[in-house]
Amino acid sequence: MATSVPATKNCSPKQCEYLQRLIKCLHFHQQLDGIDNNYDALLAYMSDAQNGNLLDDWYHVLFAHFGDRLTSKQSQEQYELVYEELMRFKSLKECTLDTCAAFKRNSRNREKVLFEGDSELSFYVDVLDEIHCHLLHSFECGFRLRTTDLLPLQEEEMNDNDDDDEKGNELDLGDKLLDNAALKRVLSVTRVARSRLENIRGASSMEHNKFVTEIIDDSDNDEAEEKQNDAQKEKKAAVYSFGLR
Repeated sequence: MATSVPATKNCSPKQCEYLQRLIKCLHFHQQLDGIDNNYDALLAYMSDAQNGNLLDDWYHVLFAHFGDRLTSKQSQEQYELVYEELMRFKSLKECTLDTCAAFKRNSRNREKVLFEGDSELSFYVDVLDEIHCHLLHSFECGFRLRTTDLLPLQEEEMNDNDDDDEKGNELDLGDKLLDNAALKRVLSVTRVARSRLENIRGASSMEHNKFVTEIIDDSDNDEAEEKQNDAQKEKKAAVYSFGLR
C-alpha cells in the first residue's frame, strides 16, 4: 500500500483525523481479541473505505507527530497528547502488559507465523499489534519517560547551569552525572519498567534479540577443528606409507 499522506503543520492530536481514525481501529482490534472467529470482522473493517488506510494513518502519526522535524521536547509533548487521546477509550485505558494479547503476539519469535496461509490477516494483525504497543505501552516498557519523570532532571540541570554561571567555570559533565540525584531517580523509573518487562517476556528474550549484539568466542571450536584436521592428515599419511590407495 502506498503512503502519500502530507504531514499537517502544527497538527493537533485531538483534531487529527488520521490519529482519531487510527485509535478507533486500535479500539476495534482490541475488542476482537478473545472473541472466536473474529478474523473476518477485522478484514471487513480494514477493507471499508470509510475506515481509511492503515499505513497512511500510521505514517502520518509517525511523521507529523513524532518526526525528525520536531525537537525532542516537542515529540515528547506530542506523544503524551496522543496517549491522552488513547485513554479516552476504556478498553485501551485498562490494557496492561501482563494481560495484553497484542504485546504477547508482538513479542513472539518472528519465525512463528500467526495465521498460516492468510498473509493479509497476518499483515494487519502484526501492524496493529506494533502500533498498539508503541502508542500504548512505551511508558510501561521504559522506552519513553513521562514529563513528570523528567522534571527533576530538568530542574537539576537548570540549577547546575546557574551555579556554573555564578562560579564562572564549567564542571566536568561526568562528575555531574555520577553525583546527580535527579538522574538516579530517572534511572530508577527505567529499572522498574525493565524489570516488569523482563518478568513478562523472560530473561532470555531480553538478552537475545535483534537489539543485542553477542560476540561468540569460537577459539575453542577452531582449535578442536584444527586438531581434527591434523588427525585426518596423519591418518592419510599412514595409509599411503603402506602403499595403500
